[in-house]
Amino acid sequence: MELYLIRHGQSANNLRKQALAEHPRTLPRAAAPRMADPPLTDLGAQQARLAGESLRDEGIATLYCGPMLRTLQTAEIIGTLLDLSPKCSLDFTSGAACGNREKMATAFSSPD
Repeated sequence: MELYLIRHGQSANNLRKQALAEHPRTLPRAAAPRMADPPLTDLGAQQARLAGESLRDEGIATLYCGPMLRTLQTAEIIGTLLDLSPKCSLDFTSGAACGNREKMATAFSSPD
């Protein structure tokens, strides 16, 4: 089994963080509040499309994602290109499975 791990495309918070880093004195933090569950930006959607296009010929059978909006949006875009419906799992939340090989192996081998 081959496993492809893809990070979500650029989110509104990623863009906010970049803007604050590039313009720390001219952009007040209040002008760009951090969102709890940010959507993808237009660039993030484009990044997801490029990822999906690069995976078209890989024979991917199943697509998993976490429950956050940005991961769902990324997976839906990729899924459309691969003719797959993403399976959302709480096992794929930030920090829940990251770096935990046993948890990841269990999540991928669990029956539907």
